[in-house]
This record gives sequence, structure tokens and C-alpha cells, in this order.
Amino acid sequence: MSIDEIKEGWLRTIWELFIKRGLRSTSMDDIASALHISKKTLYLHFNNKEDIVMQCMEWTASQDFIDKVINAIEKERALVVLNAIKQRIHQDSTNYDIPAIFHDIKKFHPSIYDKINENHQHFLKTILSHVIEKGVKEGVFKEVDTIKTQMWLISFVMTALKDPDIQEQALADLPKHHQKKIVSVLMDNLVYAIATPEGLKEFETINKK
Repeated sequence: MSIDEIKEGWLRTIWELFIKRGLRSTSMDDIASALHISKKTLYLHFNNKEDIVMQCMEWTASQDFIDKVINAIEKERALVVLNAIKQRIHQDSTNYDIPAIFHDIKKFHPSIYDKINENHQHFLKTILSHVIEKGVKEGVFKEVDTIKTQMWLISFVMTALKDPDIQEQALADLPKHHQKKIVSVLMDNLVYAIATPEGLKEFETINKK
């Protein structure tokens, strides 16, 4: 296993630790323990906790990571991929307090907060663009002018949902269980807006399953 593969495994483990325990509650000792390395070894690869946070976020939006996701996408139908993305987002929002993580990043690591949002928007737009292009080739999506608008809307809302200030103001009157469905509704709206008749049939079949 190469150094890069080991580092990627570390970043994945650390990110999962942040999600489960919270960013502020996770210490450098906790991270070293989760990686089964000494704290001294940890500091050989990371300057401090802020560096770890930044590297985790850069990894989740790196070109290498994007390429791996795209390679995985190629093995499935476009609508199956969109449904999987929708289900994963719903599961994460149900099982983990994602906004709390970004609240901690914004409060305690403000210098990297904007960069993180920029990276994640790039990742999301790149993946959605690829899925939609794939769907057009498969004949389940139409090439319509509203595609870019729909993608912008999804990206904007997902970024907003991670912002604690926006959440507190904009979603105050929306019940929690409805908040968790926002992205699912947007994804469904995207499909209904650009799907061909054949695509709608496939989409309905997937939803029934």
C-alpha cells in the first residue's frame, strides 16, 4: 500500500470520527487513537487540528476522489446513482448532525470555512454534471435549458443547509423531519424536470423498490 493510499485511509477515518463525535469534541489524542498511531507520528503528517480539518475537506473534493466517484458511477444507471446520492444524503442527515460539524468549522476554523464550501460545491456540481450527461446518453434525460438552474439550486440549498446561521433563520418554521427531505425533494424535482418518458418510467420503478 502506497503512502498516498495510507493517508487517504487516515483522512476517511478522521472524517468519520468527526461526523460521529463532532469536530470540537474530537481531540488530537482521539484521532491518533482512531488511526492506531502515536501522537508524535500524527504530528509528522499534520501541523495541527486545523490542518487535519482542511486536509479532510480537500480530500472529499479532490480530483482523485472525484475520479474514483465517477468511475463508480460508470458502473450504474444514471437514475440509480441519483437515487443512491439522495438516499445517502438522507441517511447522513438522519444519523449525524452534519450542520453541527460545519457550525464548529465556521466558529473555530473560520479561515477555511469558505474554502470548504467552495470545494464541496465544485464536487457536487462535477458529480451531478457527470450523472446528467450519462443520463442524456442513456436516453433517460433530456438536454434542456433548466439543467444548470436546477443544479445551481441543489448546490445552493445543500451549502445553505450546512450553514448554522442560515439554518436557524430560514428553517425555523420547518419541522425537523421536513428539513431532512429538502434535498430529496430537489433531486426528485430535477428528475421530473429533465426526464424523458422512458426516464420517468425507470424512475418510478426505482422508487417502488
